[in-house]
Amino acid sequence: MQTRKYAAIMKSIIDKRRQMTREQAIIKSTIPRIKRTPPQLGKISKRKTARARQIFSNKSISFLVINPEAYPHIATVLEFLRKEGLSIIHSKSFVYTPSQLNAIYSKEIATIPDFKIKLALLENGVSRVLVVRGKNALARLNNLKGGNRRPNKRTMRYAINNTNKSVITAFSEKIGVQKDPQKPWTQYWSGVHTPSNPEQQAQHAATILTNAELEKIAKKN
Repeated sequence: MQTRKYAAIMKSIIDKRRQMTREQAIIKSTIPRIKRTPPQLGKISKRKTARARQIFSNKSISFLVINPEAYPHIATVLEFLRKEGLSIIHSKSFVYTPSQLNAIYSKEIATIPDFKIKLALLENGVSRVLVVRGKNALARLNNLKGGNRRPNKRTMRYAINNTNKSVITAFSEKIGVQKDPQKPWTQYWSGVHTPSNPEQQAQHAATILTNAELEKIAKKN
């Protein structure tokens, strides 16, 4: 009798654990997998940058980063890429570390006093990097991105900027930072980031992507 009772109790415990496991799997599947890149200590190694330069030397691959203020518009960005004929070969969501931001935006940090609005947004929000493939990918991505101040109507920045202003306004108020009234909001709402030249592309790729990710991209190249 006691053996049956014990067996029933154990079965109940096992069933509950299985149910919890199923529920956890369902919850996990609905949440974006966000991998915080391990903090980079000091500068990115020359070896890693050289490997990134080698991989991205092929003009048929490049990448763009969807910043937190544009994250809700991923579908819009994907549609632009589809129409342009650029295919995605690697993608991940991540959160910038302070060292990554310093490596990528060192010029802006040194020259724009209130750039901390943008830094805070990048460090506390989710970004997404998309590595794409297509002929003259880097040049085509920069054309699709559009200018920072007056983007062309057929560019990604023009398509997503209307809502970015309200997002960054709310965020700057939340962290208690005010923008320079002499500067336009487009100083902060870039929405998407692309490297401006091949060398910058290699440096930024080495900063954002891990060694394992670079090798996966190399195999797909």
